[in-house]
Amino acid sequence: MLAPDRPGPEDAMGLMSTVSAEVDETVRDEATAVLAERGLTVSDAIRIVLERLAADRSFANDLVPI
Repeated sequence: MLAPDRPGPEDAMGLMSTVSAEVDETVRDEATAVLAERGLTVSDAIRIVLERLAADRSFANDLVPI
């Protein structure tokens, strides 16, 4: 769920919003570990996916639910 834009941290693109998702705890923990090995957080990964989606106006075909 996207929180409405509100005063807070800003970056080069403008106001930041908070995104919340419900994910199986085991999946979250495993994904967190994989991302940490690459120096990334779950927030980084979500931000990267959303930025690519917005920039490309499409979703990678290989990113499908398993």
